[in-house]
Amino acid sequence: MASVVVERIADGLFNLGLFFLLLRLLPESALSGELETFSTLALMLFGGGLIVLVLCVVFEKAAAQITRATVGRIAPGLAAKLLELLARFVQGLVVLKSPVRLISFVVLTCVFWFSNGAITWVLIESYVPGISFWAGPFTISVVVFAIMIPAGPGFAGVLEAGFRVGLAPFGVNASEAAVGGLALHALQLLQMSILAGVGFAATEPGQRVRISAAQGL
Repeated sequence: MASVVVERIADGLFNLGLFFLLLRLLPESALSGELETFSTLALMLFGGGLIVLVLCVVFEKAAAQITRATVGRIAPGLAAKLLELLARFVQGLVVLKSPVRLISFVVLTCVFWFSNGAITWVLIESYVPGISFWAGPFTISVVVFAIMIPAGPGFAGVLEAGFRVGLAPFGVNASEAAVGGLALHALQLLQMSILAGVGFAATEPGQRVRISAAQGL
């Protein structure tokens, strides 16, 4: 669980960096007010979150005391979850003390997200021939932030909205972006269903009963 916390934070930071890197490559005429607002919110959320997180790791004991004295007085349950999350993050960082593991982690993170971007570009290019390759990685970086918005099951709606915002600077209209978003969304749900089915079929019968009972099936 500790490694998952580190992975999620690293994914967010990587896509934040990728987003602003590719944003600088876009012509000013392509930057809409909606995209500028989105970039500001993303920077405030992850940039500010990163600063707070670094301070909490460096001053872990002080951060724990402040959390208990403030959040703990209002919502003790929330304070306990925040402290647990911080403890897991610190625990997960221990794994990355090895230079080999750290380099492997960074390389695999880059390969994973650029592969996602390349696959997205292939999909979009089938609907919009001749579109820039960077439309794929840029759209994925926007989608990563978009799916953090509370939505229905399976990120219904917010993923497609991320596609619309991410593809707009590349001259793709809302209708074409919606088609691409729906296609990718359908493929993702199909992939997850297949993997979940295979994993469920591979479990022991006793484990299946426990999993079904835990999910209320």
